[in-house]
Amino acid sequence: MAIGYRLMERDQEFLLPPNTCDGLGADHVVWFLLDAVAELDLTAFYERAALPRDGRPARSSAGRTAYDPGMLLTLLVYGYACQERSSR
Repeated sequence: MAIGYRLMERDQEFLLPPNTCDGLGADHVVWFLLDAVAELDLTAFYERAALPRDGRPARSSAGRTAYDPGMLLTLLVYGYACQERSSR
């Protein structure tokens, strides 16, 4: 065996499912929340995200791209539904 290469284990099991949706049942609350937030009018969130800040355009090539406001709202509502009040 050559030195400096990682050992290849082809039979290694995944810690998590390859598709994260496979770990959720069909009756999981997250599916309801995704549908509920999709029905909301989120134009105010998207307009707020597109506003310029400090004289700079909101969408520039610097830094990482922002998260989708609809996804963030769904995550916030899911946290409250699970009685999780902190991100720590």
